[in-house]
Amino acid sequence: MKISTNFVHPVQRAMAPIAAAMAVAAAALVLWAVWLGGDAAALRGELPQLRTRLAHVKAQKPVAAVRLPPASELADTRARVARINAAAQTKGVPTLALLEDLEKQLPRDAWLTSIHHRAGEGEGMLVASARDTDPLSDFLLKLENDPLFDEVMLVREAQAGNGTGVQYEIRLKVRK
Repeated sequence: MKISTNFVHPVQRAMAPIAAAMAVAAAALVLWAVWLGGDAAALRGELPQLRTRLAHVKAQKPVAAVRLPPASELADTRARVARINAAAQTKGVPTLALLEDLEKQLPRDAWLTSIHHRAGEGEGMLVASARDTDPLSDFLLKLENDPLFDEVMLVREAQAGNGTGVQYEIRLKVRK
């Protein structure tokens, strides 16, 4: 009677190829280290030449001294810039933001005829038109409830230029 087993094959057969691969890798690493050492030595040899070239270039191009204007002239310039910045500041919202808000509030059957926005004062004047007063009254109510505005006032109600509609002239004060 013969007994057979399925044990794992001995590892000795795989040892020779693994050892050969490791020897090749070690040889490659040694060659790479020698090559890097040669490059480092070559760079160290070039370093004195590069330093002399750098000194030569620095000597040829002197650094220009920055000359500032006198202190009184700088103070005058700062004062002018401060005045310009103060004049350019707005107290409310930019005109584009105001137009976006008005577009959201304006009913479908009404339209803006004119708008005059004084961003520096935070005020605006607009004229809205419609065929009858209902859409304009709704528009006025929406503007009064809008958190963007401190004050919304109907200045004038008039017939449209061609006589077929109504115009509201509305004054706005933008919330600060």
